[in-house]
Amino acid sequence: MDFLRDIGRRLLMVALFTVLFAGGLYLLDTVRQSPVSLTELQNMLDWRQQVCRRLHDRVLQCRKELAAIPFFRADLRVLKNAEISSLEMMYDEALREYRTARQTLEKARSSMKAKTEIFRTKYLVSALLTGIFALVILPFCLKLLMYCIIGPLVEKLPPVRLDKPDPAGPEIGFVPGETALDVELAPGAPLWLRSGDWGKRRTGVSARTRLMWSWRYPLITISAGLCELVEFTAEPGKRAVVTVTSPEPDVFIGRIDLNGGSVVIRPRFLAGFSGEVQISTRWNFHLHNIFSCRVRQIVLSGTGTLLIAGEWGVDAARPENGQEWRMEENLLLAYSSDAEYSLCRTETFWHYFRGKTALFDRRMEKGIFFTRHNSSTVFRPGGSLPERIANALLNSIGGLLGF
Repeated sequence: MDFLRDIGRRLLMVALFTVLFAGGLYLLDTVRQSPVSLTELQNMLDWRQQVCRRLHDRVLQCRKELAAIPFFRADLRVLKNAEISSLEMMYDEALREYRTARQTLEKARSSMKAKTEIFRTKYLVSALLTGIFALVILPFCLKLLMYCIIGPLVEKLPPVRLDKPDPAGPEIGFVPGETALDVELAPGAPLWLRSGDWGKRRTGVSARTRLMWSWRYPLITISAGLCELVEFTAEPGKRAVVTVTSPEPDVFIGRIDLNGGSVVIRPRFLAGFSGEVQISTRWNFHLHNIFSCRVRQIVLSGTGTLLIAGEWGVDAARPENGQEWRMEENLLLAYSSDAEYSLCRTETFWHYFRGKTALFDRRMEKGIFFTRHNSSTVFRPGGSLPERIANALLNSIGGLLGF
């Protein structure tokens, strides 16, 4: 059914492109070959006709005046006859110009009819062939070029790594995702959670509102939805525990303990955080980042805890020596800053051609990668077609900037 729907959509696009392209060619050719429009010719013809009528009425009036002049006033009759002769000459000249203008208008109308026939036989066929090539053959050629030439070249590039690994450095801890996660708070280490449908069952804590996660990075905070947070603080002398539950049954919440390390994260998957967490940004124009449209990385570091949410489970992958993991780009939530990754071409060309998968998958070789098991509609915007187009454009820009 999806395949038939895609074929129907492409045929409609071909028909629309054909009409627009043929109409544009016809309009350009009409403007180029007909500097004077039919409206101008019709206005000129009407003006010539009015001039002829005025001259004809003036001749008739002069003849009436001539008949009223007495026969014995020969001098006045001679002057009136001369005036009548002059008016008749002007009338004859205006009549010839009127007939010429009428012939020009008729030729122009005949030319427009002929161009209509030419449009059916000339422009329509060429526009149809061009539309088919532009909307059917050209995308196939471009995708074939990307898959057969660009993809293998990018796959051979060396991997990317933001920071060098430190064997004596801290080990990032991780708790796999669950639909309900208990977070125990220490005194002086508040917990910040997203507002909304995230369940917040708690004991021994007090809550208040925090408008912005980071005033230093307001664009990241607003774009990731990390504003109007709920801040939980442990009360003195009590055991402080907050139970965070997901807003949907298929959304799981995982916990990352930084322990002095740093991770590159997509903040829209960040459900909450606690402790001393610092935010920074890195720009990296390696070809792997350019082709994956992620030239800026948002890095979180410190000694705090991060809560990340993903569909159908949140897990961590730690490739060992000589081992590599492959996954789709949209399943990646975060990774350690010392991770080594690269892009690899997808093996299924047909799914890439049909738009069901991306050209490149993420290949992970060293470090820690935090992933979700599937991508559903929880974090995907819906709405009408204009809203989806606007959201797709904003998501592309946000992905480029690391959101």
